[in-house]
Amino acid sequence: MKKLFCLLIPLLLTGCDAIFGTREPEEPDENISRSLWQQPTSPGIVLENLKNAFSERNEENYLRSLADSTSSERVFLFIPSQEAAVNNPGAFEGWGLNEERVYINLLFSESSLPEGVISSLEFTRFEEPSIPSDSALFEEIYELELEHTLENVPPKMMGIAKFRMARSDDGNWSIYRWEDLAFSNDNDTLDLPTWSELKARVQ
Repeated sequence: MKKLFCLLIPLLLTGCDAIFGTREPEEPDENISRSLWQQPTSPGIVLENLKNAFSERNEENYLRSLADSTSSERVFLFIPSQEAAVNNPGAFEGWGLNEERVYINLLFSESSLPEGVISSLEFTRFEEPSIPSDSALFEEIYELELEHTLENVPPKMMGIAKFRMARSDDGNWSIYRWEDLAFSNDNDTLDLPTWSELKARVQ
């Protein structure tokens, strides 16, 4: 009996090693999308989310940065640049969240932005922001660069965006009014279209 017990000990230890032994770490699934979305608990994060939405070409996160009347007291409104409004009469009448949804879905499609091309958005502070307790005004110089396939649209847009933001009851911020303005420096050497021109052509 004692001899049999001694023979069983190595077998038991081998079984324990199989049960409690360390596992090899699993390789991450490359097909899982990792979004750069951050909870918009401040106006600055809203702008970061907009930038990341373009780098990721994520239409859902782009739209989440805009006020939705189903979950907010505010109704989103886009005001185009004066030149774009003149060049595209009627195109921006009542431009709200639904129009943004159509535009961004078309822009981020493979037919407009093929996989692997440049898609970047950068902001530079134009005026110091005004941030009361539950609303904010940000004026930012933007540069939007896209290697798109759209006709009659340069690959780079530039202008001034006036973002009016509000904080909802859940503490999250979103843009409820977006005014687009043309930008020119003192030497007037820049002749780039505004973001509005892009929106007018992607409908």
